[in-house]
Amino acid sequence: MWSIGCIFGELFTKNTLFIGDEKSQINLIFYVLANVNGKKETEISGYDKLPGYTTNLKNTSGIGLKAYIEGLLKAPMDPDALDLLGRFLDMDPSKRISAKEALEHVIINYLIF
Repeated sequence: MWSIGCIFGELFTKNTLFIGDEKSQINLIFYVLANVNGKKETEISGYDKLPGYTTNLKNTSGIGLKAYIEGLLKAPMDPDALDLLGRFLDMDPSKRISAKEALEHVIINYLIF
């Protein structure tokens, strides 16, 4: 679902969401998503065992997905699309939206039907 979220975001922004090498990508992800959906990255079980983890990521406050995406777009993003994107990119895999839930999301129904 994470990959689908990246593709979904890239379709809207026409930009690669998290561009860079492995280290800069993980830093960017934490900079953008440190508090996505109200969950701090340090609350995720096993966070400190992830590849690329460094203690300097522990105190990342993040700019938030909305600010980051709208900065890429240079315009507001549809709130429903932003909601779905945030649910695709939840830092906690156990909280990430399922495929079934995504297909039932209001923005998907709007785009498909």
